[in-house]
Amino acid sequence: MTDRRWATRRSALKFGAVGSFGAVTGLVPIVSQAAPEGIEDCTTIDEPGEYELKNDITGGGTLGPDDDACIEIRSDGVILDGNGYVIEGDGDGTGILTETGGLNSTIQNLTVRGFEYGIEDDFASRLTIKSVTSEQNRVGIYGDLSTITCTNSTIRENDNDGISLFNGESLIVRDCEIRDNGGNPVLMCCRNRVVFEDCVIVGNGEPARFPMVPGTRIEGTEIAESSGAGISTIYGDRQNTPDEPVEITDSYIHDNDGPGIAHGNGYLEVIGCTLSGNQDGYYADGIEAGSAVLRYNNIEDNEEYGAFFREVLEGEVDAECNYWGDESGPKHPNNPRSDPKGQRVTASIDVVPWSVERIKDNEGVCIGGQERVGYISLSSFTKVTGDDEVACVPDEDGWGDSFYIRREARNGWSDEGVVVDVPNSSQSFRGYLITAEGDTPSSGGPSGEGPWGEDCSSWLFVNEEQEVQFDIEQTVHDPEPIVAHEAVQPTNGDGDDVGLPLDLVRTTFAPFAEAE
Repeated sequence: MTDRRWATRRSALKFGAVGSFGAVTGLVPIVSQAAPEGIEDCTTIDEPGEYELKNDITGGGTLGPDDDACIEIRSDGVILDGNGYVIEGDGDGTGILTETGGLNSTIQNLTVRGFEYGIEDDFASRLTIKSVTSEQNRVGIYGDLSTITCTNSTIRENDNDGISLFNGESLIVRDCEIRDNGGNPVLMCCRNRVVFEDCVIVGNGEPARFPMVPGTRIEGTEIAESSGAGISTIYGDRQNTPDEPVEITDSYIHDNDGPGIAHGNGYLEVIGCTLSGNQDGYYADGIEAGSAVLRYNNIEDNEEYGAFFREVLEGEVDAECNYWGDESGPKHPNNPRSDPKGQRVTASIDVVPWSVERIKDNEGVCIGGQERVGYISLSSFTKVTGDDEVACVPDEDGWGDSFYIRREARNGWSDEGVVVDVPNSSQSFRGYLITAEGDTPSSGGPSGEGPWGEDCSSWLFVNEEQEVQFDIEQTVHDPEPIVAHEAVQPTNGDGDDVGLPLDLVRTTFAPFAEAE
């Protein structure tokens, strides 16, 4: 499958300098910490402590043992504060390189621009990045054997990837904006745990690629306007079991040229998200049975499919309780509606029940698809849904789009039922007597049990495989009287004609209590 791009917008990012102070109280007088050591040019830091930029550093000067970095950190416990200044290169080398061999460094409050790697972290070090902008490099942030935490930062307009991390322990990104990068906003391999919280990932050239390893999650993040998929899963080298799914929650994934989510492997849960305006909302290819759950999502306005699974197998994707763009539900073989208006969904994805309202706060009205399918004559359907020109209408609203199933329809006072053979169907539909109110008596019609008379009733024909509930108010879900079959003749159990031929309207209905 060809991946495509996507992007997103963010209202604001907060940036702030981080200061520190210390004091010893009690019998010992207060002692002030030493002022941070000032840096005015490219250098190597090989002593722990606090350092701060005194000015912009431009011109691409590179120091370090391999002449490949402007500032190289080679000590544990280093805090580098940029004071809002800029380190700018000439397209080569690395802006800031950390090689602390499992130790800790912090970089904050600066802009790194115009290098091959804006920030590079190597050799199992642990790096914290705060309020940093890494822009117009080849790669914004690069790590190998690293643990990186990035907060309140912007990674933008880099020629290739925004963040690339290989063979590390974890990447944690919070309140960051990753936008307009030519490659992947995030490219991870192969065993890294990835956490994204409250981020904006906008207008990048490739998908955000995440390994399917335990502990990976994306929460409260907007992913949009990519030239490929919004998110694309990749293999991880840790065992990913159903007990530890990768989670995507409360995120807005929209307007990507490819799928919002391209799921190719691993166990994935997508909960409380909006997937909108993508080529496909969710696209699965090659996943194993039972390895995806989509719940309480709004999946709407995607160009081709709301959810697509390439294999023609049943039960591969659990997609219950989603809203598919319309209360009538998705276009899916298990949808009982005659003309659903929601998104297309492939048959191997389980969609019943769906929410008949948009999901809010991870809650929906999940009753869709639980309707029964029935046929009713045109004249009877019209009085059920309201028309005061039809006989036996209790008031000007007709029956108010509801009815009660009283019992099986009989041919007169005999025990013979009434059935119709619906064209293009291999099954007979059995007739049931319906009334406007639960205590309404019935009279009139053929042999005394038909749709006519002062105390009016009607016939409803239901597929024999469907369970019918008696004396419970049923609501009609198809208000338009569209005739599905003309002049269908009811018969009794012996095949003899009963009454007159009927123009049948296909309708769906469900118990009123469920709809509430």
